[in-house]
Amino acid sequence: GFAEITVPDIIGFDWGVYRADDYFPLDTGSSWAYERTTDDGEPYEHTVSTTGTETVNDKTYTVMSSGYSDYFSAFHIENNTVHAISGYEDVEYLKFGVERGNKWAITSIRGKILSATFIDIETISVPAGTLEDCLHFELNLPLGDISYEKTDLWYARDIGLVRAEKVVVSMGDVMETQADELKTCDVK
Repeated sequence: GFAEITVPDIIGFDWGVYRADDYFPLDTGSSWAYERTTDDGEPYEHTVSTTGTETVNDKTYTVMSSGYSDYFSAFHIENNTVHAISGYEDVEYLKFGVERGNKWAITSIRGKILSATFIDIETISVPAGTLEDCLHFELNLPLGDISYEKTDLWYARDIGLVRAEKVVVSMGDVMETQADELKTCDVK
């Protein structure tokens, strides 16, 4: 007899339905409040907002206060990819509509090469609620043989970044962890 197995049909799945415009809102005046947890004790509120635009090499970037991530603070979207300004160079930051496991390199502002991976589509719970269809990205910054900084980012449709988890590992030991989870947002 035949064993009955159920395999999700992802062969015909159109990853292109996941649009950068939906997951990375860039309208000026939007704001996000996160609960930040560090190794140092009590959580505190960390707020990010879109404060305006700047033009570099004829491209208009939206500026985010308090450096949305530690690497970049100005973004624009082109070809379903979020681009960031790194120094005066335009770099591909987050690729949307790619298949799970897709990897690419990002040259960060410190001249270091970040390794980016689209992990999966997940449902996550944060203080703002339980959110479905969140896109999970991982950024890995090598700092030596067994030293690295890893940041996991989750984006929700029509909201933006809903969770960020950073871990710094030195010589194989975890030195620092930090997590931001969305509490409230006002997306324009």
